[in-house]
Amino acid sequence: MDFQGDYTGMPIYLGFATGLLAAIWFGSWLRRVTAARQARPGVFPLVAVAHPVPWAVLVLLPYTAYRSVWLHPSPGAGYYFAATAVTFVAYLALVALLSRRLTKMTR
Repeated sequence: MDFQGDYTGMPIYLGFATGLLAAIWFGSWLRRVTAARQARPGVFPLVAVAHPVPWAVLVLLPYTAYRSVWLHPSPGAGYYFAATAVTFVAYLALVALLSRRLTKMTR
């Protein structure tokens, strides 16, 4: 396979690392929000909206992907953001699946 001389391995590896980091941060934030909602049912914790993690993961990463891939294309940007998105979704799906199985086993 020839990708016109650009090295595609590095953007994929960095995208994998970014996806893992974003998924871990987002999962941790989500766990804290659900714990706060369970402590005070019916009230959404206002500090959750002000926290930078959801804004960075849900707004900044897609905006950066849009600007990098479509407005200012670079050779490895597509591979980087594709690896980031796939890793993010796969990690959260795996954690949800394992969490659900562990919950069923402990009941």
